[in-house]
Amino acid sequence: MKQTIYIFLISMSLSMYSQKYSSDYIEKMNNTINVKFSLDNDIESFQYISNDEEYIINPNTNIRTTLHANYRFLSFKIGYSPRILSGHDEDNKGKTKVFKIQSDIYIKNFMQTFEYSKIKGYYADNINQPSEFEFIILPHLQTSTFRSTTRYKFNEDYSLKALLTQTEIQRKSAGSIISSLSFYKSDLINKDGVKDLFSKGIYVNTGYFYTLVINHRWYSNLGISPGLGIEFNKINTKIDEDIITDNQTGIIASLNSEIGFGYNSDKFYSGLDFRLNAIYRSEDSVADFDTVRGIFNVFIGYRFGSPRLIEDSMDWLEDKNPLK
Repeated sequence: MKQTIYIFLISMSLSMYSQKYSSDYIEKMNNTINVKFSLDNDIESFQYISNDEEYIINPNTNIRTTLHANYRFLSFKIGYSPRILSGHDEDNKGKTKVFKIQSDIYIKNFMQTFEYSKIKGYYADNINQPSEFEFIILPHLQTSTFRSTTRYKFNEDYSLKALLTQTEIQRKSAGSIISSLSFYKSDLINKDGVKDLFSKGIYVNTGYFYTLVINHRWYSNLGISPGLGIEFNKINTKIDEDIITDNQTGIIASLNSEIGFGYNSDKFYSGLDFRLNAIYRSEDSVADFDTVRGIFNVFIGYRFGSPRLIEDSMDWLEDKNPLK
């Protein structure tokens, strides 16, 4: 966790870099503070498939709230699942705790994202197992994931920031090929179980995204991005006092897609979108599951003028930045 915090601090200092191109297609909001509140279901679940059984491991919560704060090239968000939005039927499905933190860096046509999430408490459908209970509660099953994603857009008239953080406004319709390189490290640990899974992976996606602007204020996004990569899995199996380790390297396929629409004014903005994030593993993978998530996101935000002291401080930092 300390390493993650250090990365976020470094990213916040690096993100003072300012894009210098000018375009009628993109309206920059450099002197406004952007605050956004969103609801989404971006919470990992797992689909387990083998020769004789199939079931899904889910957290007992469906909704996560996220608070976003953005100013110029600083982007930061923190998400959690408050109790009022937690899942029902805790006696049968258990409790789930969710925490997520993310920071972004913008350098010219690049966008760098660092993300850390932690989820504790899952349940599984009790399929093909004789039991009086409908679900298997896994209260100590915990996932922790660190992810780094580097994106590059090929068209300067297309705004990644308008697509992902709404810190710019796409004023004219445009599209772009977008390539991304992602690295992740994920640990799935259950202190009450006999197996722990440790995964590392790296994959490349390339696709096309387009924003249709209607009447200067309304917009719609559409995009798809397939990819391939490699994953390194390690499973530790506890047998009495011994731990047996099984390692495997395998090919993974990924698919990201998005569709959404929203409204933009100089001050107020809102929207909703739906994303599909999927990772498929080879049949002989020791992980034995695929991760397929359909994610919806509803957000509302407001931009307001920044104090002069903050503007002057940011101007000074940008002038001193050696990367400009």
